[in-house]
Amino acid sequence: MTTPFAASLALALVVTLAAQLLTAKRAPKRSAAAGKAPVRAGAGTWIGLVVSTGLLWMLRPVLPQEAELRLGPPFWTILLSAIPLIAATLVSDFGRSSSERHALGLLLAGLVLGLAGMPIVRFLDVPLAPLWQVVATVLWLFLMASIVELVSLVPLGVLLFTLALAGVIWASGGGQQSVASYTLAGAAAGAVIGRTLADAFSPRPVPWGKAEIFALGLWLSVATTVAFLKSVAFAGFVLPLAALAIGLILISIQTFERTLLLRVAPRAE
Repeated sequence: MTTPFAASLALALVVTLAAQLLTAKRAPKRSAAAGKAPVRAGAGTWIGLVVSTGLLWMLRPVLPQEAELRLGPPFWTILLSAIPLIAATLVSDFGRSSSERHALGLLLAGLVLGLAGMPIVRFLDVPLAPLWQVVATVLWLFLMASIVELVSLVPLGVLLFTLALAGVIWASGGGQQSVASYTLAGAAAGAVIGRTLADAFSPRPVPWGKAEIFALGLWLSVATTVAFLKSVAFAGFVLPLAALAIGLILISIQTFERTLLLRVAPRAE
C-alpha cells in the first residue's frame, strides 16, 4: 500500500531532528522558581511539525498515494490553527506558565479548525449540526492535547503514545483514511522520533516545551479528525488511555503536582 505516511514521517523526522539539535544550544532560559536553576524548553517538535507540514502541502501533488485514496480536507488549515496555540504556549516556554493562556490557545485553535474547513462532521456515525461540529472539534482538541500533556510525564510516554495512535491510522487504511490523515499522522510520528533521536545525541536532553507538547496534541487531534475512524479511535484507544492517565495521576498525585506542565509555576528540573 503506497500512501503519504512514510514520506511525511521521513521528512518530519529529518526536519525535527535538525531543528532540535540547532535550537537546543540556544533554547530560551525560562524563569525559575526561587532557589532553583533555570531550565530550557525544547522547540524542535513544533518547528518540525510546522515546517514539514508546510513542505508536504506544497509537495502534495507528488506524494505517493493509492488511486482510491480520498484527499480529505485541505490540511494547510492546521498551520493557521497552530498560530494562536503555539504563540500562547511559547510565552510559557520563555516565561511563566498559565493554564488559562493554554486553554485560550486551545480554544482559538479549535475554533479555527471548526470554522475553516476541518470540523468533526460526524460523531459515532451521527451527523452533527454546524454549531455542534465546532463544539465537538474544540472538545476533541482539548482531550487530545491533555492526553499528550499527561503522557509527557512518563519517560518515552509521548513517543509511545504518538506512535501507537499514528499506527492505528496507518494500519486501518482503506476507506478509513485520507491523504490528509496519512500525511498528518506521519508528520506527528516522524516529529517525535526525530525529537527522541535529538535527545539521544545530546549530552544533556532538553525538557519538552509547552509549545512542543500542545502542537503535537493539535497535530494528533487533526490527524484523527480528518480520518474516518474517529468512533473507533475514540472508543477503542483514546478513552482507555485517558482512563489510564487519570489513574496514574491519582496514584502518583504528588509527583504529577511537581512536574505537571499545566500548573501555574513553571517546570524546573
